[in-house]
Amino acid sequence: MDISVVIPAYNESTRIRAALDELACFFGGRAEKWEIIVINDGAEDGTVEAVEEWRRMRQEESGSGMDVRIVSIAHQGKGAAVAAGVMEARGKWILMTDADLSTPITEWEKLEAALKRGAVVAVGSRQAPGALIERRQPWVRQRLGLLFGRLVRALFQTGVTDSQCGF
Repeated sequence: MDISVVIPAYNESTRIRAALDELACFFGGRAEKWEIIVINDGAEDGTVEAVEEWRRMRQEESGSGMDVRIVSIAHQGKGAAVAAGVMEARGKWILMTDADLSTPITEWEKLEAALKRGAVVAVGSRQAPGALIERRQPWVRQRLGLLFGRLVRALFQTGVTDSQCGF
C-alpha cells in the first residue's frame, strides 16, 4: 500500500460522499495503491451509513475492490480519531484530510514532493507564503485560530506554523 488517506469524521453525513467521490477520482487516476480510512468519531447522524452506501455503490459501478474502510471509535475528538486512523493505516505515506476537503486534494502533490525530497512529515499551511485561501472563515474564527496557533507553538515548539490545517 502506497498511500493511506485518513478522514476523521464526526457527523459528516452531508458531505462525506462528495469527499469520497473527489478522493476516488484523484487517487483512482494514479498508479499507486491507495486506501481511504474514515474514522467515525462517535457520529450520530448517519455518517457510517453514508460511507457504507457510497462504498457499495462504487463497487457495483466499477466492480473494483476499492479499499475504503470505516473504523468506529467512541467520541473522543479529532486528535483521537486521527490517531486511530494512523494506527489503522497500511500505506507508506499517510495523508490526513478533513471531511470537507477544505484543502483541495490536488495539494497532495506538494506534500508528496516534500516527502520524496526526504521530509519525514509534511504539513499543509494556510499561512505559508503563496497560500491561496478561497473560502475564508468568519473574522472572529480567524482571530481565535491565530491565537490558538500561537498558544500551541509556544507550548509545544514543533516548528509547525499551522497545526490546525486539515491536511
